[in-house]
Amino acid sequence: MARRKTKQVATARTARARHRPHLIDACISALHLYGPSKTTVDKVVALAGLSPGIVRFYFDSKDAMLVASLEFLASEFEQRLLLPVSERIDDPVRALNLLVDLYLGAELASTRKVSVWYSFWGEASSRQEYYDICGARDAKFEALVHDLTRRLLEREPSGDVDADAIALGLIGTLEMLWQGFAFQTESAIDRGGSRRRAENYLRSVFPHSFGRHRHAGPGRDPLVEGWVYAGRAIDLKAGCALAVEAPLESLLLSRSPDGTLHALANRCPVRPHVVLDSPGARALDSLECRAHGLQWDLAGAPGDAAQSPLPGRACLSLDGLIWAATSSSNASPASLPTLVAPNAAELGSPEIVDHVVDADWQVLTDLWGPAEAMARRAPLGRVAGWSADRLRTLEASAPGAASAQYWVAPGQILDTGLAGLTVTAIHPIKSGAARVRQWRYDRAGGTREARIQRYLLCRLLREGLRLAAAVQRGVDADAMAQTLGRTRFLTTPAE
Repeated sequence: MARRKTKQVATARTARARHRPHLIDACISALHLYGPSKTTVDKVVALAGLSPGIVRFYFDSKDAMLVASLEFLASEFEQRLLLPVSERIDDPVRALNLLVDLYLGAELASTRKVSVWYSFWGEASSRQEYYDICGARDAKFEALVHDLTRRLLEREPSGDVDADAIALGLIGTLEMLWQGFAFQTESAIDRGGSRRRAENYLRSVFPHSFGRHRHAGPGRDPLVEGWVYAGRAIDLKAGCALAVEAPLESLLLSRSPDGTLHALANRCPVRPHVVLDSPGARALDSLECRAHGLQWDLAGAPGDAAQSPLPGRACLSLDGLIWAATSSSNASPASLPTLVAPNAAELGSPEIVDHVVDADWQVLTDLWGPAEAMARRAPLGRVAGWSADRLRTLEASAPGAASAQYWVAPGQILDTGLAGLTVTAIHPIKSGAARVRQWRYDRAGGTREARIQRYLLCRLLREGLRLAAAVQRGVDADAMAQTLGRTRFLTTPAE
């Protein structure tokens, strides 16, 4: 008897977790169409495709449902914008670029969601609810923009200017662009143009930091856009899935039972947490968020018509390797290299190794990237020293030991040689820290020279990580010295 009761309670909680977000989503759509005063329970359940009585199960009243919808949007704004930008606050240029991208992105600034913000603000009867729920969020956002502006002015003095005035100007620019979104259809919104207008404002105030356009083309950012490595095609069998890290989000790769390859956003639509957290392929019947009782098939289609699907990303298999496009990327497959790589059948199972280094992602990409390697006439990702000399001698003497290297944006090195295939990817964690993930595919029955080459490549990775951490410490020390120097200048009384 007790077991049946426990099962009934669990089932009720699962149903509650499943239908409540769907009702909130339908309520947001109703608010977009009718506004707070004209939104009714009947209209919400009609959009949700549910019976009117079910609303009472989740909400005490219509007003409670409206408040829950606004609370959802406020929580989403904090999780998807305030927290990621705050984590990069020590690098105000990157943080402001990210803030603009997220603030004007389709996830937060859809026509539907923006109109809900303004509908609560515009109706006098709803204004108090807005203040009660969103007042703290608005204060956090304003404080964050003011803090970033102040930090940037410390690095790049811009004459007789006021940090508060610059921050208010940026907030006003973003708010005006949001207002424009509220009165357009989704297909008519020019998000790239809106981003450029916000960036032009920052460029006019901080010409040094924002003077060089950061995009390689319209809507492109070479620091975060491109392709991320996801593994070998032969290792992702039908009915399996794995997690992949991109610079600004987590992705998941899956292969349906019919063999079709899919790349999906690895994020629960109710709260921004990952659905799958496994860098290795796992056999799964479906994708599941246990926290909210949601399910999707391996193609990202929801198990319940009331749920949202997982957003898809472009993906492809090239030379037996799987690649997924980053979230905002328009990257062309032509940007991927055609590898001079060992046959996949010659390689064993991958060894996946993670290293966390106390250095910014940008420090690592600058040290290991093509520009630095070209300047030093050295291979990608290798630092001078005994290991590099020994590896160069080995590659010159042993037949077939010479390596070929490829740089794939953002922040990945592919290295092929006698040892097999090595893929090194740099993933940002937070300001001052990054994760370096390496896939090591050794040749089956490798020779002594192959084992030596693998040993030297592992040494080079560790030496490169130590160098990156040392560079980061030097950068931090310089910044601290400049800050202390300004503090002494400002606090020392005039003679």
